[in-house]
Amino acid sequence: MNGNCRRKLLRVMAFGPALTFSTASGTGLAAQKREEPEPLIQPSEQNPAHYIARAKDLADTSIKLGDGTGYGAVLVKNGLIVGEGRNRIYSLNDPTAHSEIDAIRDACRRLTTPTLEGCEIFCSARPCQMCDTACYWAKLKRIHYASAKSEIISVVPHYSRC
Repeated sequence: MNGNCRRKLLRVMAFGPALTFSTASGTGLAAQKREEPEPLIQPSEQNPAHYIARAKDLADTSIKLGDGTGYGAVLVKNGLIVGEGRNRIYSLNDPTAHSEIDAIRDACRRLTTPTLEGCEIFCSARPCQMCDTACYWAKLKRIHYASAKSEIISVVPHYSRC
C-alpha cells in the first residue's frame, strides 16, 4: 500500500463513523417523527397593521425567551396567516435562524410546498439581504415591514447576490 492510499484509509478510519449514513429502512431524516406545528393565531381583522402587530409580538417573544434579537415575521396567503417565525439564532446556535427564514420554513412545512407563490410576508423590521434573497427564492409576492416612523413599507423581493 503506497503512502497516499494509506493516508486516505487512515482518514476514513478516523472520520468514517461520523461521515457514514444509514440506509436501513425506518432511519434517516425522512423517517424521523416530525413535530405537529402549533395552530396559528389569526388576527381579528385582515389588514397589514394587524399582521405587523403579530410580527412584533413574535419579536417580543424572541427577546423574552432569549432565543434571539427582536425580529418576527408572519406569512400571509389570501388573508390568512400560513406561517410564523421569530429570531432564534441563540437558541438554535444557527446564524441563519432569522425570523423571515423561520417563517418561510414554517409556511412551507404547513402548506407542503417548496415555494410560496401568492404569499406575502410581514416583518417587524426591514429584512437583511439574506432574508430578502430567501423571500425571492421562495417566490413571495411582496415584503411588508414596519419602519421606525410606524409606517408600513412594501417592496418586491429581489435577488441581491449576497
